[in-house]
Amino acid sequence: MPKSSFFSPRRLALLAMLTAASIVLSRLCVIYLTPTLRVEFGNLPVFLAGLFLGPASGVIVGGLADVLGATLSGVVYCPPLTLAAMFIGLLAGLLRRWVLAKPSFWKSWSLTLLADVLAKMLWTTYWLTVLYGTGFLPLLAVRVPLYLGVSLVEGFVVFRLVKSGAFRRFCQLQPLPQTVPSTSK
Repeated sequence: MPKSSFFSPRRLALLAMLTAASIVLSRLCVIYLTPTLRVEFGNLPVFLAGLFLGPASGVIVGGLADVLGATLSGVVYCPPLTLAAMFIGLLAGLLRRWVLAKPSFWKSWSLTLLADVLAKMLWTTYWLTVLYGTGFLPLLAVRVPLYLGVSLVEGFVVFRLVKSGAFRRFCQLQPLPQTVPSTSK
């Protein structure tokens, strides 16, 4: 994609849709187990933005989704937690050539697992202990099994979307194919 098309209306619309999808998946389609433990898949659109549109797009979608999601849902906004969401998009963008070159479930899961270990299990857990005054190791012991499972589901969904090719064609911002009316006699 040419650099001049970064702010094209279609690309901006795609970034907005991925941001909105992330907000819905992380703020509305969520199960809160405790105030510091929730089951959600809001990182999927962030992974997709990074993989298909590049690291800058992943950072934008992750950052906007976190800031807008926190604002709209009325939770306390914590800038370090936004950095975790932005890191996930950045990592997906940086590893995109490796993941997309020969797509496999293991590559997709490696990406989601690495991102979840660094961003969700370590970074976010630390900042939740700062916010809520809980112990790091007890909170980590509860969050690790959850995010291992979440990363497995995220890896599977990312792999299926990469393998299908439909999302890839859409995100490359190619014009949609035109249907030619058939002339039957």
